[in-house]
Amino acid sequence: MNSNFFALLIVCFHPYRSTPSKAYETKRSLLDKKLDNIMIENLDPQHAWDLLEQNPQAVLIDVRTKAEYTDIGHPIGAIHIAWQEQFGGAINPDFLTEVNKCVPDYNTPILLLCRSGIRSLSAARALEHIGYKTLINIVNGFEGDPDSNQQRGKLNGWQFCGLPWEKD
Repeated sequence: MNSNFFALLIVCFHPYRSTPSKAYETKRSLLDKKLDNIMIENLDPQHAWDLLEQNPQAVLIDVRTKAEYTDIGHPIGAIHIAWQEQFGGAINPDFLTEVNKCVPDYNTPILLLCRSGIRSLSAARALEHIGYKTLINIVNGFEGDPDSNQQRGKLNGWQFCGLPWEKD
């Protein structure tokens, strides 16, 4: 086997790889689908909100940076635990410990949200790896995908759907 094949394996099967929300279902191979644990569910913001309303035990964790959480806004009731302490930076080494402090029961449904659904998927995979059972990635995240002018919040996302949010 050549080195390109091994590079493809690393990209496709690395537990923390990030995948754009639009292409998440359409660009994965059948093998990748079989290897994905069905415990990580993808829900759009409206269905995520409906689940939170119907299940008071469910916990919403906003994994964006502190600046994103406070300056842009966040869903009402969300717990803030940054996946990365700086946008594009290293993964927060305390992320798993902080989640475990807030959600000690590994059977509690956890919904994860970031700006567009990419970091939250990586965070969900990390939580899955340590044994959390019911993980939901909120596709399109808080701000959603950028439009043709690279503006967020105009196509999809938590804010676009008009779901409850606040700004600190």
